[in-house]
Amino acid sequence: MSSYVITFFKHLVDSNGHSYKAAQEQIELAGGSPQQAVETAIKQFAGARHICDWTLHADSFELSAKA
Repeated sequence: MSSYVITFFKHLVDSNGHSYKAAQEQIELAGGSPQQAVETAIKQFAGARHICDWTLHADSFELSAKA
């Protein structure tokens, strides 16, 4: 069975002007395809924050396959 970790990030700038990615949440899911995992994680991320668009609280995400 496939397992995935989807991490949501907000892109920020520190006081020295250097940009970095701050992790907002990490969601682990088992089963399905990578696309299904991303869709489910986006729904969970937005739902937990009571928003309809996940990009209001994050700028990007990364998908990793878990061994």
